[in-house]
Amino acid sequence: MLITRWRAAGAVAAAIALAVGVPTAAEAGNYTATGSCSASGNNLNAQATYSDSGGYHVWKLASWTINGTPTGGKNNVNIRLYSGATQKWAWNSPDSMPFGNGHTGMQNAKTRPIDHESIFWTAIFDRSGVDPQCTAARKNF
Repeated sequence: MLITRWRAAGAVAAAIALAVGVPTAAEAGNYTATGSCSASGNNLNAQATYSDSGGYHVWKLASWTINGTPTGGKNNVNIRLYSGATQKWAWNSPDSMPFGNGHTGMQNAKTRPIDHESIFWTAIFDRSGVDPQCTAARKNF
């Protein structure tokens, strides 16, 4: 009974951590930072994975899902990774990101946890007229 309660408590804690964008253990030695945002009926759900190595976080993969109100096929996702105020890695998608899932490698970019890392994903949704945009962020972790 006690073991069951601990497992249930662990499952609840993991669900809460994912809901608020807290880095979690994705698999042994890997962690995930998450963020989400919405604009004009469109949504961006994003995550990035990293591992610990000698006092650094080594960033591996950024991924995202675009959904909500249908858009044209020319959405953009732009990503920025910071260690303190210093930009450590950046990526701008081509002007052709479709609805659904996408990803890009992060070239083993390194940040130092003591420098208050931040990652930002900006989505620009392809719409007739002005393209709405939003930024998902995971700051100071």
